[in-house]
Amino acid sequence: MERFPFPSIEHIPTTSERVTGHSREFDRESESKRKFPSEQIRSNMETRHWKIGASDINAIGTMHVPETFLEFRSEIESAIRESDIVVVEYAPEAQGMYDRDTASHLSAIPSPSNPAYNLEQVRQTAIGHEREWNIGIFHHELELLAAKYGKDLACADLNYSMDPEEYLKESEMDQQAVEEDAAESAKLKRLGLYGAAAAAGATALGMGKKTEAASNMSRRNFLRLGLLAGAGLIFGVTPKLTETPKRSERTDDGPTPESISEEMRWNALRDAHIADALHRLADAGYKKITLIYGTAHIKFIEQNLLQRERSKNVMKAGESLVKKRNPDSFRVYELEDGPNDSEKFVADPHKVWRRKRVP
Repeated sequence: MERFPFPSIEHIPTTSERVTGHSREFDRESESKRKFPSEQIRSNMETRHWKIGASDINAIGTMHVPETFLEFRSEIESAIRESDIVVVEYAPEAQGMYDRDTASHLSAIPSPSNPAYNLEQVRQTAIGHEREWNIGIFHHELELLAAKYGKDLACADLNYSMDPEEYLKESEMDQQAVEEDAAESAKLKRLGLYGAAAAAGATALGMGKKTEAASNMSRRNFLRLGLLAGAGLIFGVTPKLTETPKRSERTDDGPTPESISEEMRWNALRDAHIADALHRLADAGYKKITLIYGTAHIKFIEQNLLQRERSKNVMKAGESLVKKRNPDSFRVYELEDGPNDSEKFVADPHKVWRRKRVP
């Protein structure tokens, strides 16, 4: 009697399996291209626990670089798994930075710094520089882990919580980079170098990326990179930040509003708004909140949580500045059914991040 084998059923990887496999590859690549030593990563790790009413907040301060996952992936993943919502500094996939559908829209918008380029070119350049600048590549890993465990995602950072168009219009760093990349490509083409030969030629010619260390990088983008944190300098200053006091009114308690630049006020507002977002999430019913942020922000977020009234006054004083720059920073996302056409690795091709309205 002839036997016919049953047709094999191809195994479709689960979301957990897909993300786990990706994490292994990500960590292998991070190790092979390591830029930050273990000691530096570990010395910049900090955890704190806060409580707002019935809600518990697990705060993790880290360097937002890929090497952080080499040292603390299990701790970060455990915190996300046990949470109801994950609050991050930046959520590139959820915000649409990787969405191919945005390309046609951005292609019609000229770069503010040079109309010869458009925002789609700036977007592609920004994505291409993620590993170099550690903006996006670390944060996308957090998005994937949130998706792996089906957790909601929140972003309330005044610098990063924007739609791609607004974000790229603000980023003079990325606008400058697209021009530099184009100039380098043109030079290599004139020399007849392409592909791998172009990369080797760029190295031989000393044509490394100059943008990160460019002397004319704007102060806002320097802050955007997370290299400065001015909140601690002005948290104790009178809430009337927009007023200029008389010289006789100065004290030795810290800088006066007269000496505070707009960017320093802005950085303090960032931390105040993050703390306010934690309160709003607690009020919305999230009982277990995990916050993963740059280490320098953690103590200032805590100050804003502990000194709620003063934090509110700081926010009130900065209302006009926030309205001008980013009035829609508080964003909550949840996974919904739908085709995911991201240019990056996705946790589930049939799940997409959709914005969720909360009180």
